[in-house]
Amino acid sequence: TNMDKSITKVSKSHTTKFKDHFRKIESDVVVYKNDKLIFKETINNEFLMNHVGTSEDLKNYIGNDIYINEEATLNTNKLVLIASLYKPKNNNCISYNIIIDEHGVCTMNKINYART
Repeated sequence: TNMDKSITKVSKSHTTKFKDHFRKIESDVVVYKNDKLIFKETINNEFLMNHVGTSEDLKNYIGNDIYINEEATLNTNKLVLIASLYKPKNNNCISYNIIIDEHGVCTMNKINYART
């Protein structure tokens, strides 16, 4: 968690004013295969913007979670991470699969959740 960067969301009820501070999650990801370093990056908004391209405006989002998708990792024999981002101003969330292959090549795709 980056303690120097945050986004503040202010909301009000009838009698109370709320201030929520959202800290940016930045994760150092280091991947070895057969004792050889194949991937070393800090996963943050800048990393995501560089890999997603200009189709997504991530400047107002904060990283709020990153974790290993164990099932996809086992099924594909690649490291599959899920990065979730949150936009406090409108409570919008988006998630991406970050896929790291056996050579350390990283690809990403947006997770489209179906609403039921």
